[in-house]
Amino acid sequence: MSSSSSSSSFLTHSASPKFVGVLFYIGYEYCGWQTQKGDEKNEDSIHSKNLPTIQETFENAIKFVTGKEKISVISSGRTDAGTHSSGQVIHFILDDFLQHSHHNFSTTTSTNSDSNNDESNQHESNENNSHKSNENNNNFDLKDFIFQMNQQLPRDIRLLNLSHFPSDFPPHITQFHAKKSVIRKQYSYYIQQGTFMIDWAPFCWYMKKIDLDVWKEELSYLLGLHDFREFSTQKEARKTVLEIFSINVSVLQQLNPYFPTDPKRVADNCSNSQKKPSYLLSNEQSKIDPNNPPTIVRIQIVASGFLKHMIRRIVGTLYNIQDGRKKRGLFKELIEMGNTPSEHTTELPCLKRKSHTLETGESSSSTSTQESVSYRGGKGASQLGKSAPSRGLWLENVEYTSGANPYHNLDEKNLNWTPFI
Repeated sequence: MSSSSSSSSFLTHSASPKFVGVLFYIGYEYCGWQTQKGDEKNEDSIHSKNLPTIQETFENAIKFVTGKEKISVISSGRTDAGTHSSGQVIHFILDDFLQHSHHNFSTTTSTNSDSNNDESNQHESNENNSHKSNENNNNFDLKDFIFQMNQQLPRDIRLLNLSHFPSDFPPHITQFHAKKSVIRKQYSYYIQQGTFMIDWAPFCWYMKKIDLDVWKEELSYLLGLHDFREFSTQKEARKTVLEIFSINVSVLQQLNPYFPTDPKRVADNCSNSQKKPSYLLSNEQSKIDPNNPPTIVRIQIVASGFLKHMIRRIVGTLYNIQDGRKKRGLFKELIEMGNTPSEHTTELPCLKRKSHTLETGESSSSTSTQESVSYRGGKGASQLGKSAPSRGLWLENVEYTSGANPYHNLDEKNLNWTPFI
């Protein structure tokens, strides 16, 4: 699998050693992004302990490719156990490696049994190595590094793009941090309805039927700048004033043909595991009912940030509102509670609302402002429904200050690596 990469083909010893990358991953068999102890249970995973994480798997691949003993990869933020991403942004530093190594990457070695080591790749590798043998040993080939990383990574983690900072960014961008420079993120939650499709199951939730009118009405109350303390059960103090810029609810028809791994293989792995997920009730594909065709409902939310489990609790509560277990207008009530002074807030946030629309997310008015607010868990959290499964949640896009764009060299195929279209 070839990946688009930065046009910068070398890095000298005197340049900055910071690299900015874009990751795709299917989180079903991982305990989230962050490296942690292996005793955390993921209800959507085939494992119950000793779970690998995306971060440690990626860092181990870098160690293998570069020979470095220590490496730290910073992401735009954590993703939950079982959550996926088609646009996670990372950065890492290879200072010692660049200063002390004269390593030329060999594209012929791989320990990944799932890699495509066909003759065309071998021929391309030989040509690349022949070309690089004429280059200065101090040069750093980004395309080659991407290739080597994807050879070492499992097929459900792909390095889509790699850029050097600052040479591959506009001159006015003097600082970049994958987490601290974030100004907004885009997540989507995917739900299949109609005939159950087993190949879709690892990437979305399933409901027989969604009342789109009810869901859109309830979601409209979340738009704008609010204190969302009532939407989380977190006990530690955190900032809860967030702005939701847009919410788009759409209906999709099929798996993306550009999907970077075989969905059938992922579904088979789920079905054949010793701890079979409860949602995979049969290994047999359901026959499509022409009167109830399978479709995907996508809930796309763009916001300045998200609280832990916030989107999954919103979706789970929508399901309960639709079936009558939760009352209509609950989100409106919780938003009003959050925007009211309480013992948990040191001072009210300055909420200068924008005019938002549910479908397009267009906004008009002056720029909103906010002040930091800390809390110790909202009382309204107990009114929310159970969190929706993590397998339906995808991190898709991250925006940064000063217009820094880590996706600037991705081709159309890689940019469209969302699961459904």
